[in-house]
Amino acid sequence: MSNIIKRFSKIFMMFFLLFTITSTIRVNASSDDMFRYVTDVTVLDGQGTTPPNGGFGWQKDPYDLNRGCGGAYLYLWKYRLPFKKPITGFYIMNTNGTAPNGHVKINVDLNKGSGGDYIYLCYTREEGLDDPYSNSKTSPITDVKIVGGSSFTDAKRKVPSGYTLIPSDLNKNAGGDYIYLCYKR
Repeated sequence: MSNIIKRFSKIFMMFFLLFTITSTIRVNASSDDMFRYVTDVTVLDGQGTTPPNGGFGWQKDPYDLNRGCGGAYLYLWKYRLPFKKPITGFYIMNTNGTAPNGHVKINVDLNKGSGGDYIYLCYTREEGLDDPYSNSKTSPITDVKIVGGSSFTDAKRKVPSGYTLIPSDLNKNAGGDYIYLCYKR
């Protein structure tokens, strides 16, 4: 009987501590603030592919990165996780090399199977770097989207207000749509 009481006491204490911690988090940060910044991105091959952690918390951008060019079905996935250092900037590589200093390369050719240029997405979590796309310093990213169209001008018209467009066609020399990544701080 005493073993049951000890186990019950331990379980009760764990739940009490968990409740105390989560209550403190709720008081000190709203749920909007906790999930405000993009903390991870990935590119996955296939329409039915599940992102890490069984997909929990990941959001898929619906725009196929190879739309109109016949390559692999590739999609950008973003993730917001509280208490993880946010992404602060992006870089598009037009070669299969190493990522620039301070950046992490997503090792998926964005033109996979399409015959176009080798294109890779890189990101950084470093703050205060020069952002080559917005003439400002890097700071946390709150959202990232893919836009596309029949021309650069057509795609640019689809960039949501407040977003910065990276002017590198993710479908370069592959045919199909002109596809671009844009982000918001």
